[in-house]
Amino acid sequence: MNSKSVLLGPARSPLATVLRTVLAISITLMMLGLQFLSPTRTWAEEEVESGIKENPSVLVPDDDGVLWFKKGNDYSTPLVEAVRLSSRKPFFVVFVSTTGTHREKAVTHAKTLAKWFEDHPQTPEHVPVLAYESNRATYFAYYMNGVHYRHEELAPKGIMGPQESFKLRQDAIITFRASETIRQQEKLSQTVTVDQTNRNRD
Repeated sequence: MNSKSVLLGPARSPLATVLRTVLAISITLMMLGLQFLSPTRTWAEEEVESGIKENPSVLVPDDDGVLWFKKGNDYSTPLVEAVRLSSRKPFFVVFVSTTGTHREKAVTHAKTLAKWFEDHPQTPEHVPVLAYESNRATYFAYYMNGVHYRHEELAPKGIMGPQESFKLRQDAIITFRASETIRQQEKLSQTVTVDQTNRNRD
């Protein structure tokens, strides 16, 4: 027996070395794949495990019927809620954002605006007030049929001070009536389309 063969052991062919390498790589990739394919926890499951419960933003009415926006842990904002609220009857919302210092005066002004619109024959009999307490600024806004009211000169961004909100009341009514006309036309068009579709089916 060759003494060198006993000391070094059987020689490995290049093919065997390649096969061993490929097998090792395959096993590694398979293990990584199993990790990626393992079920991952959803955001809700992680919340439950961490003790965080779903707490959606809500509108809380006070004794005067003013709807106060209370922030939850969702993605809603006061402006989003104003759009949603004005997208259904009565399709008109008076919005007020106020600091704690001006809260009483601001809310009183917003209710005065809502009452003026309620008394006007061309606007809804009930106009809700949506309020939000912020540490940034106090301002007023109108929302109609899911759209933020704007005036090119006095309220280009839809944000108004007390004086502008009074000055633009009549203009807001005109805008509201126009938006109502458009909404009724769209509603009628949808009804006609559905009727036509049903007739075609028959």
